[in-house]
Amino acid sequence: MTSLKKKVMHSKFVRSVFSALSYDRDLFYFYLNPKRSAELNFTSIYNRKINWENPRHIEEKFHWMQFNTDTSLWTRCADKYAVRDYVIEHGCGNILNKLYGRWDDARDIDFDKLPDKFVIKTNNASGTVIIVENKNALNINKTVKKLNYWLRRRYGIIGGQIHYLKIKPCIIAEEYLSDPSQDGLNDYKCFCFKGEVDSIKVCSNRVIPSASYENHEYSNTIYSTSWERLDASIQTKIVDIPKPLSLSEMIGACRALGEGIPFVRIDFYEVCGKLYFGEMTFTPGLENETFEFGLHLGGKLHLEELKTVR
Repeated sequence: MTSLKKKVMHSKFVRSVFSALSYDRDLFYFYLNPKRSAELNFTSIYNRKINWENPRHIEEKFHWMQFNTDTSLWTRCADKYAVRDYVIEHGCGNILNKLYGRWDDARDIDFDKLPDKFVIKTNNASGTVIIVENKNALNINKTVKKLNYWLRRRYGIIGGQIHYLKIKPCIIAEEYLSDPSQDGLNDYKCFCFKGEVDSIKVCSNRVIPSASYENHEYSNTIYSTSWERLDASIQTKIVDIPKPLSLSEMIGACRALGEGIPFVRIDFYEVCGKLYFGEMTFTPGLENETFEFGLHLGGKLHLEELKTVR
């Protein structure tokens, strides 16, 4: 890719236009047929249609589950605010980070009461996060507009993720986490089947434009629970990550939080050896992993065991 092309593709304006056009396209297909919206998203990544009659890839299977099973727990636990109570109920409240506040409208936020460093985000989407490392440098008017724009945007339309549309949107501010031993926090994403961890994806070396997670870049490495690197990432730049000190606690938390759930990805952070809960995701994208890895995960999810809802 030429330097000019790189500049164009990384242009904030180009990204925003592309995002708007993609959203409008998904909006059209969603109201035409939510299944078509899900299939469009899948096809754009894998260049093949979803096999609704005999799904094999993990993304095919959780798309199937969206339209054939009860996903009310998905709605509760994908909600970045409501999931906090779920984590407490399952005995893992000690791994939650501090919550500074919750608001239905960004105009109600009293930024003077927030600490100098914090993370602020919406509860009902992916990537709608702003990292504030210096409150004095924060453009509050711009931040308020962005947060309220995110609240209005119906994230679940993308890929036909209906459970996100049932979340009551809000804004939350949480503790800013940092570890001097890491270049940005490593994000440990555990692929869980009924609470048992199959493998762990580690996102590291994040490059976050404008302190927002939208369109950010990162290195992607996948490990077994015994911390053997798996040949599952399609990225050419692979970074070896040391085994986290809290790995056993992480796996234990997955057993508690994922018990009885056919499939969920549970995310964590580690700060100086202490484990922190991140989020629970039921429809994670695997565009940075090999198709074979998706088939491997799909083989762990047995749809015939699920109760269908018509």
